[in-house]
Amino acid sequence: MKAHKYGVNFVEWSPNQKYLVSVGHPQDGSIIVWDWRLSKKIASTKMVNTPVHALSFASDGSYFVTVGEKYVRYWTMNFKLQPRRTLGGSPLESKRGGVGRFKDETFVAAACAKGL
Repeated sequence: MKAHKYGVNFVEWSPNQKYLVSVGHPQDGSIIVWDWRLSKKIASTKMVNTPVHALSFASDGSYFVTVGEKYVRYWTMNFKLQPRRTLGGSPLESKRGGVGRFKDETFVAAACAKGL
């Protein structure tokens, strides 16, 4: 699992403990989803421009949220499980979350759950 060039800031398990998400050092700028039992990258991105301060999975494992300086981002877990040669897996897809009047704030913790 040596894929982060400058080290790993933290890791988080998916709720079913099938996947492990690693967040690289800010210089690395990558987030990688691993099938830890197979030591394989399942999905990744190198598009993280600002440090990730926290990550939290939805209770059903369908997405996770990252937060940092002036942002909240939702990452889907509906990637294809056939690894591609580029980045060692499918690309991670994300959407920015609306933060409204908190647009200039730094978020340092995250918690999420999927509604009923």
